[in-house]
Amino acid sequence: MAENVLIHFLTGNDQSAENHYAQKAYRDDVVVEIDGLFYEVYFYVESTMKYEMRLTMKDDITASGFFSMPGLIVVEDISNEIIYSAIDQLVDLKYFDWLVGKRQMPINNRFQNLWSIMSGIDSSKKSTYKLR
Repeated sequence: MAENVLIHFLTGNDQSAENHYAQKAYRDDVVVEIDGLFYEVYFYVESTMKYEMRLTMKDDITASGFFSMPGLIVVEDISNEIIYSAIDQLVDLKYFDWLVGKRQMPINNRFQNLWSIMSGIDSSKKSTYKLR
């Protein structure tokens, strides 16, 4: 059983961030830290997954007919409470044992971080929630 589980929200987890991501119907700024290893996870609701599928199935040479992402978690809606609960249950189910954890926080190599820097968004909003 994991002894230390931290959830890092790279753009914050206050009410305004929660509302922002609830409207987008996905959350791509979450990193789970378990016993010193970092796992990138992506939360989507079903309707957003259907939209992503339509994008990948367009008639062009990049169409693949599928959508896949390591660490993809589909939830009923995007809220901090549901994210906490999903991660808690997935830790118990040993979901993260099947993913490759990184020894360093992947914040600097993520598209989300690069986009934030280019857009002038304040990255000091990053917050951490201790799950266990």
